[in-house]
Amino acid sequence: LSFGGQRAPAAVHGPSGTHADAPHALQQGLPNARWVPVQNMHCTLRFVGSVDDVTARSIVQAVHTIRVQPFTLQVQGVGHFPLTAGAGVPNVLWAGIEPSNALTHLVACVEDAVTSCGLKPEHRPFHGHVTLARCPAVSWDDLRAWCNTHHDLGAEPFTVSAVHCYQSLQTEEGVVYRVLAE
Repeated sequence: LSFGGQRAPAAVHGPSGTHADAPHALQQGLPNARWVPVQNMHCTLRFVGSVDDVTARSIVQAVHTIRVQPFTLQVQGVGHFPLTAGAGVPNVLWAGIEPSNALTHLVACVEDAVTSCGLKPEHRPFHGHVTLARCPAVSWDDLRAWCNTHHDLGAEPFTVSAVHCYQSLQTEEGVVYRVLAE
């Protein structure tokens, strides 16, 4: 989405309160990682990228009409993108989200909403995750070691009751996500 040149995903809020303790407690021990503040944690359902303001408003309206029957998500395990060293520099460290029928259904609803506004379908498979850190300056060896140490991450399930469009804003303190539609 684009409002003043900023991009945003359609997403669900990530773990908060005591549910965020497990992912937040891990945010150490990886040299050069840029850790994501707990208040910015979310599970992206569909990344949109930059679009014109008319399309962005249409997407926000379409996503806003999605009704979500509350369901829970479970954080389980850690990983990184890209998945292999041969695919480039590591750039994202994440906590995984266990697949569920409710999540798959919500992702499909978001995809329908976004494509109804003229965007091309997403062809990459959905991989539910909450970003823990950005890692462009982290070595593959350090990343693998950190993931091996924390591979069994688990946290209390958290409830999803709505989907939101977020705007990413670059500030002096880093990126901040702002909900565009409740």
